[in-house]
Amino acid sequence: MTITEQGVEPVTAEKQGNAYTYLAVGVTDTTLQTLNPYSGLVAKVENATSYKAGYDALALRSKDGRLYAMKQRSDTMLVIDADTGKVLAEKELTGMPGRGGMSYTNGDFEPDGDNYIIASGPQQPAVRVNVAADPPRVTKLNPAGPGGWYDWAYHPKDAQLYAVDGDDGALIRIDMSANPIGQVLAEGCFPKAEAPTQGARGLYSAVFFDTVGHLYAVDTAGNTNKFDLTRSTKSKPVTSDDLRNVKSSRVGGGRLKLDGLQVQDAAGQVLFHDIPERYDWIAARIVARSDHPNETWDPEHGWEYSFRLTLTAGDTDVHDWRATFDIPASARLKTTSMQIKYHDGRQAYLYSQEDRHISAGQSQDFDFLLWVPVDRKLPSMTLDHLAAVRLG
Repeated sequence: MTITEQGVEPVTAEKQGNAYTYLAVGVTDTTLQTLNPYSGLVAKVENATSYKAGYDALALRSKDGRLYAMKQRSDTMLVIDADTGKVLAEKELTGMPGRGGMSYTNGDFEPDGDNYIIASGPQQPAVRVNVAADPPRVTKLNPAGPGGWYDWAYHPKDAQLYAVDGDDGALIRIDMSANPIGQVLAEGCFPKAEAPTQGARGLYSAVFFDTVGHLYAVDTAGNTNKFDLTRSTKSKPVTSDDLRNVKSSRVGGGRLKLDGLQVQDAAGQVLFHDIPERYDWIAARIVARSDHPNETWDPEHGWEYSFRLTLTAGDTDVHDWRATFDIPASARLKTTSMQIKYHDGRQAYLYSQEDRHISAGQSQDFDFLLWVPVDRKLPSMTLDHLAAVRLG
């Protein structure tokens, strides 16, 4: 068996997006987390601290790579470091309409990257905030309108804003010239949102796109639904007739493991990967096989790290599996025991070989080497956002 080796293509300006979307978790003491919809991994941003007052209407601004949100029950806009979850600035917005004591829940950036669009209650005006102006410039819009939709996201190709109603599964498209701006594009595209506990109201609290136009909607019970809007373009957006009898698909084969997390909102597009979403997790860990890297000139001058991946099957034999974790964009992997696949977004995807399986309750080790250029020495011997799933 020969050693396989591949490299990761750096993310360019034409390939915006991450391997994950950002999540605001918690009504109060809100903490920044991430969700990879392919592995189903929900993970706290490393070293992220909670924001005591809480925030919602989370949005990623591509121009500066920062997250924006609205402090709960206020007109205060927050600027957040996406790498650490730290609130960098709190800006009190002037000229804001009345909220009726409610919080801003819906948020995203228009494609121009300067205008942050937010909404609170159904009868309250939505708001456009130009964050490039100093101070930020506020423009009142028409009311959002009725329904159980609590997040919205811009389509990457048709540049229109969409939401999903958790009460009846309707697909909502936002028409800034309409009153109210929220208009039902197609009824019953999604199942009614499920709640995490009996008696609670189910919501689609996290709505986001991948970079080719699939719309994901995650309900508060952790179900992930995916709707194909890839045909919609700026010159020819989809119509109600196009979507007649079209339904979303439930992905992952199970629920996300939210473990009681209250997901408030999602922000940022996910880079499209042509792989199946799967949420049948198996236990996984990665440890460094030595406490320092070796200097090497293969394939060129750099540092070589040695790691061991340990996978443990649950109650069912594992014949096929996939493991994912973060690696630097410039890194390369070498291994004889796994198939290696890469995708933009600094995410490695490793698959089982045909002759490898794990018996129920048993563990197996898989070794690999990680190479990085000489000027990219890693700050630690850890690889983040590890998840492994059973494929068969």
